[in-house]
Amino acid sequence: MGQEMLVNGFCKVDKDGGPRTNGKICRNPVGLSRISMSDTHGEDSPYFAGWKAYDQDPYDAVKNPSGVIQMGLAENQ
Repeated sequence: MGQEMLVNGFCKVDKDGGPRTNGKICRNPVGLSRISMSDTHGEDSPYFAGWKAYDQDPYDAVKNPSGVIQMGLAENQ
C-alpha cells in the first residue's frame, strides 16, 4: 500500500513508490477531524440517505401527499 504524502496542503497517496513532491507525511487530508473522516460522515450516512429518499419521492400536498418531507436541513434567514 502506498504512503500518504502532503502535497500543496493536501494528502496525496504515493502508489508506485516513485519520487515524492515533498517529504511531509500526513495522517489525514488537511488536518480534518476524526469525525469528518469517519464512514458515518460520507454519502452513506443517514443524513445523505434522507436526501436520497427525498429526491426520489418528494412530498407535495396535492401531487404526492405520502412523499418524503426533508427535515434534516437547517435554514438560515
